[in-house]
Amino acid sequence: MIWPFRRGAGDARAAPRPGASVSWQFAPGTAIAPGRTIVKPLGGGVYCEVFLVWDERLFALLVAKVLRPDRIDDRAARRDLRREFDLLQRLAHPGLVRGFGG
Repeated sequence: MIWPFRRGAGDARAAPRPGASVSWQFAPGTAIAPGRTIVKPLGGGVYCEVFLVWDERLFALLVAKVLRPDRIDDRAARRDLRREFDLLQRLAHPGLVRGFGG
């Protein structure tokens, strides 16, 4: 299940709930890569967070999937995200999203 991005009441950097994943706490307007800026968080799961991102070069809204900070050193999480990215690059269909680089 995908959970929406949440912040604690009155605290922009609330401590995570027990058992919850750690968040980057990116705010709208944060640059996450050259020419790519967070518009808003969309959700996430145990391993990743998902953000709506503005790409200045493509002049388009994109969705960025980012490993959570506590999963950066998790080889399985990196491998799974890489596998998803590689698969996305090989697929081409009007009903599927397109990959624009990692």
